[in-house]
Amino acid sequence: MSSEHLLTPTDRYALARALVGMSYDGVPLSPITALILAHLDPAQPDDVQILRRVLGQQLMLDILRVDPQSPPPETPFRST
Repeated sequence: MSSEHLLTPTDRYALARALVGMSYDGVPLSPITALILAHLDPAQPDDVQILRRVLGQQLMLDILRVDPQSPPPETPFRST
């Protein structure tokens, strides 16, 4: 499975913002990303190390490619 499908564009955007200390309030998150951000503080080096181990090199590179100052990606409409 491609790493692109493991995190949604909004997950990557929120994680990119969190890693540089920017707010990600209002960004829709998948449950796993919400859980990660609820329990890890990207301002703490030890927590960043945990995040790097959990996500792996390719996902971290995908996150670091996101411009945290850009507008959030559009979320596709989901019907229930």
